[in-house]
Amino acid sequence: MVHRSPAPEATTALFLALLLLLFPRTSSTTTTTGGAPNTAAPCAPAWCGDLAISYPFWLAGTHPPKCGYDQGFEVTCDKAKAYLKNSTCTYQIQSIFYAMNLLRVAIVGLLSLDDGTCNVDKFVNASFVPSPAFEIEPQQNQELFFVYDCNLRAPQLPRSWTPLRCGNNGSFTWLSGQYRPEDSSMALPGNCNVAMIPVVAYEGATAADYQRLVEGGFFLSYYLTDTEDHYYYGQCQACSYRAGHGQCRTIVSDDGFQCYCSDGVYSTTACGTKRANWKTTIVGPTTAAASLLVLCICLLLWKSKVKNLWFLLAKKTSSSANDRNTEALIESYGSLAPKRYKYSEVLNITSSLDNKLGEGGYGAVYKGRLHDDVHVAVKFLRACSVTPIQRGIGGV
Repeated sequence: MVHRSPAPEATTALFLALLLLLFPRTSSTTTTTGGAPNTAAPCAPAWCGDLAISYPFWLAGTHPPKCGYDQGFEVTCDKAKAYLKNSTCTYQIQSIFYAMNLLRVAIVGLLSLDDGTCNVDKFVNASFVPSPAFEIEPQQNQELFFVYDCNLRAPQLPRSWTPLRCGNNGSFTWLSGQYRPEDSSMALPGNCNVAMIPVVAYEGATAADYQRLVEGGFFLSYYLTDTEDHYYYGQCQACSYRAGHGQCRTIVSDDGFQCYCSDGVYSTTACGTKRANWKTTIVGPTTAAASLLVLCICLLLWKSKVKNLWFLLAKKTSSSANDRNTEALIESYGSLAPKRYKYSEVLNITSSLDNKLGEGGYGAVYKGRLHDDVHVAVKFLRACSVTPIQRGIGGV
């Protein structure tokens, strides 16, 4: 007697039908807790020159206030230059590092070298920040001191002091070490007034380079929080990177957070984490019962053919031709165990980080090529308070 196995096409169709019953589509009948249609377009990133403006910042004239964290993150654009303002200073934004909660700014109008004068009195306010959500980043900045109205004579001057070219005879500057806010109130000889501003120093910089240092700006970090231990930025990270590229917004009436998804508005940290749908509640059990019935029928059909399937399986696994193909496959691709590379090898693979694919919540991703011309993506994890393994899992 000749045993015939089920046709592959029929078996495939049967399993596809079973999967559709077990996992029914509900997207067409889902409703959202926000109860509002998708309006994500107004909060899409906007450009000012080559600078992308997105949450927690919002661009005046392009974004409504709900697209940003609060009024302190309002950005204005003038002649392709982006600015933050408060009652004391205007800050030109040079760059924003969203994944690191970091931006580089320069205070406008501190130096007036065109007419040979310095607004030294403004330096006193140079350590102010745009809003309470910002603070000067101590790890990234150094201290540049300005002293003025001194009554010291030349032989009494410390060697580290450099006269200001744009000030009076009693004005000096010097470049110190890592930024510390308390240093701005230190006592100095000669009854001098003192002001200290943060700068981003470069290799070989001295106090004589104060114009370049001031114009180069300094780093600010920003923290989005509504309580002592709850950060909006963590919510925005979950919304943007872990939830199908949602968009972060602020509820203007109460400063609450919303994650706007492609299918509606959710008052949660991720798209689809809280969906209310009474149709799913009713249809779900019915679908499960029907799926169970179909599964039982499939098991009965399968039982009658089990001997034939085992026969075919044994026949195929005993084939010497397949054995040889398997060995050839193993030799071609080698071990599946992870391979450790040196940092120099990684730089060679990524052509010295020449082709950046993108920026994630835990690091940057670069395009690379192995020695056998296999294309790979290489992720560099940033140093932070969690372990590298936790960062890797979070990045994936």
